[in-house]
Amino acid sequence: MAKAAGLGIVGVTHADLFDALATLDAVSKDVIVAFDVIEHLTKNEVLRLAEEVVRVLAPRGTWIIHTVNGESPFFGRIRYGDFTHENVFTRQSIRQALLSRGFAQVKCFEDTPVIHGAASLGRAAVWKLVRGAFRVALAAETGDRGAEAIFSQNFVTVAAK
Repeated sequence: MAKAAGLGIVGVTHADLFDALATLDAVSKDVIVAFDVIEHLTKNEVLRLAEEVVRVLAPRGTWIIHTVNGESPFFGRIRYGDFTHENVFTRQSIRQALLSRGFAQVKCFEDTPVIHGAASLGRAAVWKLVRGAFRVALAAETGDRGAEAIFSQNFVTVAAK
């Protein structure tokens, strides 16, 4: 909190996630962001959190989630790289969980390299090639061309109420 204040960021608190949500009024927030949070919760806690977020979000509100991608060929590196991880998600499993708790729409996106210079431009170009190779391998094994597959180690979900 002191670091946030030092950066001029106000309103930062430290609290239990569920206790903090419980203090918020129903339909009071337009957006809730959870980066690298839900993989640390049990399945029951994820469902409980989704219910609380639906309660707190305003109509057409959005929940933005960043989490471990169980569909990635590299998922074990992230899933087991942190002893506190309890869960891993795929596009399908996160959709199931969120739609079952009242979200109307769930979209998932690859967490691709962000271009901010020459090195990251190179990484992005190589990632496109690697992603293409994964799609070919997936098609060879299953017949699925992988157009919607997400191969990055983490992914972003945008859930709309």
